[in-house]
Amino acid sequence: MSTIKRTLAAVATLGFALCALAGQSVGSNTGSRKIQLSEPAVMLGVTVPPGAYMLNWTRERGSEELRIELARGHDTVATGKGRWIESEQPSPYESLVYRADSSGTSGLAEIRFKGSADSILIDADTAVASNDE
Repeated sequence: MSTIKRTLAAVATLGFALCALAGQSVGSNTGSRKIQLSEPAVMLGVTVPPGAYMLNWTRERGSEELRIELARGHDTVATGKGRWIESEQPSPYESLVYRADSSGTSGLAEIRFKGSADSILIDADTAVASNDE
């Protein structure tokens, strides 16, 4: 009887471990974040008016590269690419980081997550405006 209990305990532990690992991989492969802009901003190469948007990302299979999409309702405003990076320290805040390019225009450069050293670095050269609006 103790052999059966040990076997069941091992199977249950393995099941919990697999569920935990599956949950981690899904979370890091795709994600989304609501953002509220109070003034116009350059995001993924497009000047975006104030309002509520959804920032979505999907990890490309087998790499650190991401496909990033900015949407308002059912309309895609812009798309671009990015990649997962790891900082030396976890970010104390959820934040969108803007940086000026060579022309002096500030644009979305990084997405940081509270309590995590992982963040998404935006590749501004791949941004494409969408005609879905």
